[in-house]
Amino acid sequence: MKFIYQQIFYLPLYNLLAFLAEMVPTHNLGLAIIILTLLVKLVLFPFYHKTRKIQLKIKAIEPELKKIKQENIGNKQAEALKTMALYREHGISPLSGFGIMLIQLPILFALYGVFRESLAFDPNLLYSFVSAPETVNHVLFFIDLTKASYVLAILAGITQFVQVKLALPGTPPADRNGDGKTTFSEDLARSMNVQAKYFLPVMITLFSLGLPGAISLYWVVGNLFMIAHELLVKHRAKVAFTAPNLSSTV
Repeated sequence: MKFIYQQIFYLPLYNLLAFLAEMVPTHNLGLAIIILTLLVKLVLFPFYHKTRKIQLKIKAIEPELKKIKQENIGNKQAEALKTMALYREHGISPLSGFGIMLIQLPILFALYGVFRESLAFDPNLLYSFVSAPETVNHVLFFIDLTKASYVLAILAGITQFVQVKLALPGTPPADRNGDGKTTFSEDLARSMNVQAKYFLPVMITLFSLGLPGAISLYWVVGNLFMIAHELLVKHRAKVAFTAPNLSSTV
């Protein structure tokens, strides 16, 4: 498994970063990381986009899902059958989102490893047709990417917060039905929502303070890309979800 990970994910990304560092002006590692991050995000864009389409479609039919739940209280089997029928009607495959996430994980882990090891390129890891620069410029906008950066760590946390805030729905009120009661799933959704919005950005900021600025830069650039994607999806969704057929392209 480690051999497959090295050959398919880690080494190609490592060599691509070395190639970019050789090509960019002043052999600047920061510029190479920005370009590589954007290239990877573009490759993964179809997977990100499909995941968001599924999430937005489910959100759009939420009133119908609530109606099914209310009409089948105490009958979980009927509720499940009608829910799946509604999903099929609108071209929604809930489990596909998990498959898409699994596809992305090896690439993300490989990127993390590449940015940790790219502060000094190892000739033994380079392909025969790739040559890394003899000296690499680790400074980007007066920030040394070999050391932890407070600026990049804070930017990583802020951009993560904005990205999550755009991606997640607003936190639902504690008593939507007016009966003073909430279900376990509603409480869990509220808790996960709050943790993703506030806990995750704080953790990323603290985590970044103990890592080279190169990794923080990757997070910042990646988050900015995803923020742009979220804004694009939401803009197109305003038009697409007003159409009779929710399975249309977002």
